[in-house]
Amino acid sequence: MFSLKRQVLVGFFVTLAAIPSSVSQSPSSWECWEGTDLHCYSPNAKGDDIDKIDLDEVAYNANIWRGWSEEGPAFYTMPARKNRSEPCQEWMVPEQIGSTLVLAKHMDMGINSSVSFADIATTIDGGADATEVQKLNKSLLGCPYGGQFAVQVNASDPVYGSEEYKATGGVPRFILIKVVKPKAKA
Repeated sequence: MFSLKRQVLVGFFVTLAAIPSSVSQSPSSWECWEGTDLHCYSPNAKGDDIDKIDLDEVAYNANIWRGWSEEGPAFYTMPARKNRSEPCQEWMVPEQIGSTLVLAKHMDMGINSSVSFADIATTIDGGADATEVQKLNKSLLGCPYGGQFAVQVNASDPVYGSEEYKATGGVPRFILIKVVKPKAKA
């Protein structure tokens, strides 16, 4: 017979084995973890009670981020949490556009996370040169009810080796972008 302690340990290691292998390092804290894969919300999915979003507003939001990145190296940085009692950080970025809300969630509160504005834009729309198929299958533009996706970091982009990036003190991972349509207050 397995003891309770042994069953808990086995369950813990089975859970760790189920974490996506696309993550290069494990987050230092799991309470904010939501995964890194593209997840499109559905009106029928449990907990995803949300209306259709305006995909033109989503594309416009990506264009804002891309425009800012063309002005020079620019980064979105979410700082490490100073104490464990602070809640997970989820910030509106850059502002609500029409009925669409874009949020950034910090999934590892133990580190400074910092990603380029261009990578945020690509996460939202698939990239400036993306085909319609790529936009639908590999970006938040393919999620008519909204969704979430970890920032798709282009690690070969020279901006990550720049002095400006090094000054952020961040690492290019663990920021999740969410696109939602807020519910109207009754």
